[in-house]
Amino acid sequence: MDDPAHRPVTKTIRRLLESETGRATEDEYQRELGLYMAAGGEKRRVIDHRLRAFADLPAAKKRTIADVVVVAKRLGGAQSNVYRLLKRIQADGPVSGLMPRNRLKPKSGVAADGFGPPVDGWIAEALLSKPDASISEIAKTLSSKAKLQKAQDPADALTLPSLASVRRRVQALRSQGTNTSLMGLLGETLLIDQCPTDIVVKVPPGGRGRPELRRVFVVMVLDASSSTVLGVGAFVDGDTVRGLTAALRDLKTRIVMLALRGVWFAGPPSKIRWMVSDDLIPFVVDVEKRASSVKPSVDLACHVVEDGRVGRELYRHLGGRIKDFALLARNPDDVVTASDDIVRRPDDEGIFTLAGAEAALRSAATRRDGERIDGIPKSRPKRMSAAAAFSETTRRLFEGVSLAGATRLGSTADGDD
Repeated sequence: MDDPAHRPVTKTIRRLLESETGRATEDEYQRELGLYMAAGGEKRRVIDHRLRAFADLPAAKKRTIADVVVVAKRLGGAQSNVYRLLKRIQADGPVSGLMPRNRLKPKSGVAADGFGPPVDGWIAEALLSKPDASISEIAKTLSSKAKLQKAQDPADALTLPSLASVRRRVQALRSQGTNTSLMGLLGETLLIDQCPTDIVVKVPPGGRGRPELRRVFVVMVLDASSSTVLGVGAFVDGDTVRGLTAALRDLKTRIVMLALRGVWFAGPPSKIRWMVSDDLIPFVVDVEKRASSVKPSVDLACHVVEDGRVGRELYRHLGGRIKDFALLARNPDDVVTASDDIVRRPDDEGIFTLAGAEAALRSAATRRDGERIDGIPKSRPKRMSAAAAFSETTRRLFEGVSLAGATRLGSTADGDD
């Protein structure tokens, strides 16, 4: 972001952080820069246009209606649109607030609109009872329900949608995070998995050469019963230790946020399904010992990840996307190199730092689950002690990994462009 062409953008982002959000810390500023660099070409052009429109808008105490009118003319819209965008900036930050959201809506069709009753109800029932159900399992459920309905009344016989249509609908529900509820207890069963994404970053070269391109992998800790994201970390070059350490750190703060917003935790986790990559295998014995020694003990199921199954569990729970970003579990032959992105992005569009990628992925996870969290009654009692017990047990289980990964969080992979 040292490019002179970007200086007006960075200046406006910092000024809006100070004047509209009151969160003008360096961490917040770097997070906003990461989100800006993560935006694709069309989205970034919209953000640039809006940032230029807001560039010299005075702070709220000095702002007049005439100032708002000027911004509205620059945007080509009504004054109400200016106030709407200002509210979004205050709530989400300059970049998230000004990012076009209509681009993220799914296309019309069965994936977005559904099949109608009773098929939509059957799919919802299947996902609520088993959030990670495979498409074939859901299809079998639909078939058995349809046969039962026909047996009860032949006049109610219906033609079921194709397997491909069911897959698109289920993936849409999972990626939107609308297939499960947050009204129950979270944290009883966890899933830890990693998956390649469609994000590419620049990392400093080993010698004096130009920065090199690397594909970003994401590590996530999920509540298996609801597919809620509890922790997010990122890594490159097979450094899963770094990714898991970052995800565990994120979990510690995310758990507090969820608990304060009314999400209930069951207490310490009772079962963890851990998809283990090669560089995490040396830590398995230590984690297993800790899992059997904590009170109450944790049922730890470790599965060594095969090359052709990288990220399949995350893909199944999240539907192949985490908001803006794609999970590439269904493209196992293209998970290490970034050569395709070099071809696709010759102007380095979308390439940013690992720290920025991690911030963008965490923001995407928060937005994915935000609608369900907002649906929790604000009068719901807080259960902070159970959340604290959950967080402490998870910390103790993976303490060895966290100690090994602590120094890597400050490694050169996090360097600036």
